[in-house]
Amino acid sequence: MDVQAEINHLHAEIMAVQSLLFGVCRALKDRNLAADVLTDAFEYADNVAISASNDPGNSALSQRGTQVLDILEQLRKAALD
Repeated sequence: MDVQAEINHLHAEIMAVQSLLFGVCRALKDRNLAADVLTDAFEYADNVAISASNDPGNSALSQRGTQVLDILEQLRKAALD
């Protein structure tokens, strides 16, 4: 397995998802729907991250869950302010 190629592929996937989500957020804001929809979406994402961080069988996932919660808070502030 070519590790660098896999990293590059994952980075491309992340960029694609980020671009799509940014477009969705912009469309919601343009239609004045952002606050309600994004609040619900962030609550769902928080719950998923909390579940991951509470998984006692996977310490790496627990650490990642905490990082995800921090990133979600930054995104929430950027999207809803």
